[in-house]
Amino acid sequence: GTYTGDTATNRAIAHNLGRKPLVVVIAETPAAYWHLMFNLDNGAIYSASTTAFTRSVGLTTMDGTNFYVGPGEVMANLNTNTYHWVVF
Repeated sequence: GTYTGDTATNRAIAHNLGRKPLVVVIAETPAAYWHLMFNLDNGAIYSASTTAFTRSVGLTTMDGTNFYVGPGEVMANLNTNTYHWVVF
């Protein structure tokens, strides 16, 4: 899917997977950033990106219907940037 960033906090992005995703991959344009988020069994979400592997700040949570992103570049929701995503 695709969405345009709007800097909203905890913005819901509908994924239509029908269950909580195990992995969310987000690629950002025009910047060359990418985010790879893992949902672990304990509920912690970790992120591998162009800069680090850390506890996620870009993806705030996910459920059976949506994943949620925060505001700004590192949060995968920078105003007017385009984001392409896939969930597994």
